[in-house]
Amino acid sequence: MYDFIDEYEEGDLTVNAYYWLGEVYLVEEQLEQARQAFTIVATRYGDHRKAPDAVYKLGVTLDRLGDKEQARGRMETVVRDYPNTSAAELAKKYLDSSNG
Repeated sequence: MYDFIDEYEEGDLTVNAYYWLGEVYLVEEQLEQARQAFTIVATRYGDHRKAPDAVYKLGVTLDRLGDKEQARGRMETVVRDYPNTSAAELAKKYLDSSNG
């Protein structure tokens, strides 16, 4: 995937490549790498269709890293900035469970 990203730096599929790299890293418990990949999508490509999911997954990653405050902030961002998405619904569940 890195070769693809290097060759096609700004294409639509490049955003998907960063997102899926984040997913792979998250599954592999390479949390710092997952954080970096999801951050790229969330910050550079905030209007891309993968952005809500990337911000949510960034929150999940931060939670797993033990940074509950930052994780909560990302979840609130998803709900606020992408209210009508499945990521927002998942973020609301996270926020509800962290309140209890």
